[in-house]
Amino acid sequence: MNGTLARQGGGDADPTRFAARRAVLDGGRVELEEDARLWQSDRLIRADRLEYDRATDVVRGRGGVLTTGATAAEGGAAEVVRIRATSLEYDRGVGLAEYEGDVKLEDGRAVAECQRLSVTMGPRGGILYATLSGGVRIRERTTERMMSGQSARIIVSSNVVQVWGNPVVLQEAGGNQVSGELITWERSTNSVLVQGSEDTPAETIFQPASGTPTPGARPDGEQRRRP
Repeated sequence: MNGTLARQGGGDADPTRFAARRAVLDGGRVELEEDARLWQSDRLIRADRLEYDRATDVVRGRGGVLTTGATAAEGGAAEVVRIRATSLEYDRGVGLAEYEGDVKLEDGRAVAECQRLSVTMGPRGGILYATLSGGVRIRERTTERMMSGQSARIIVSSNVVQVWGNPVVLQEAGGNQVSGELITWERSTNSVLVQGSEDTPAETIFQPASGTPTPGARPDGEQRRRP
């Protein structure tokens, strides 16, 4: 079953469309089950079960939640973002989406995982700001660099990601680690700063490359002769 939903009062230039194997329309309430989908333009909400209250303009999703949308980047091209979670509550009127349960946020640069995610959106539905909490892990795609901590935020307008924790850990693909209290990732320059504090000083663990010769040893492994 599929159809179109108009907001109460009308005036939608781009109405919301829906599809599901089972749909119940009860006055201003819409219940969708089994491959349930709501979409508007290039924005999609998909879940095992979706409920949409047209009076409050709130969407709730349960089970296998997937949303797709784009950032509202200022001075740059918008970037496609995909978010998976166990549950979702999206208040379209105020532009706030709350995700919970094994959350995964993906874009072209990184994959972020956490237990709770709050996303603030602009008037046109583009993502402006996101806060992550509960076992945050962010993997950068190009370098496989991993950042982990207890909470994080993504500021789209300045293209910055910040991770907090006690401690936070930055781990390079080769095994080197830096820990501290705050990681700031400047995505525009791909630079990362790890800051410590008096309570949580910055520390570095260096993993030497395998096969590095011992200082003073000959290249062929023979002992250097004494004069």
